[in-house]
Amino acid sequence: MRNSTLNPSAPMAAMLARCGAVCGLSLAALGAGSALAHPGNHAQDASLLRSCEDARVGLRDLAIGRSSGARTFYEGDVLVMRIDQVEPAAAASGIVILAMIPDGEPGARRCLAATQFAYLDLDRATSAYDPREGLTLSIPARDNDPAGTSIAGKPLVVKINRATGAISAAR
Repeated sequence: MRNSTLNPSAPMAAMLARCGAVCGLSLAALGAGSALAHPGNHAQDASLLRSCEDARVGLRDLAIGRSSGARTFYEGDVLVMRIDQVEPAAAASGIVILAMIPDGEPGARRCLAATQFAYLDLDRATSAYDPREGLTLSIPARDNDPAGTSIAGKPLVVKINRATGAISAAR
């Protein structure tokens, strides 16, 4: 297993080209607006991860700057990127997971998104690997209290099993 971080100082055009090639996002997805929904506490349920299309995540939602947060795993077969959808402002942060589909057609990939967090710190995420369970990422998260103050929250825990194709997330 290889764990690397994309160089945040690399030209944005190169990063977008890589994402476009890996994401398989259409030009329509690039122009799509960000999903608007009320922030809430994320529970351990299937709605935490949605397809990028259903979450209305496009290339313009990729976080850019000093802490853009992009990491690859499984020898480049899995790419995790931090997104900033701008709105809703209290819960604009999230991640996109791009993963090759095992036993699928060559180049087949899935794009999943976990959205509506106050902040996800992919740069400080930790990873662990178990041959039976797969990769586990623990991503520090921030939430907003009822007054709108940013507070430390439970981490987002993402499990990715390349062998089975299973991807799940919980808090």
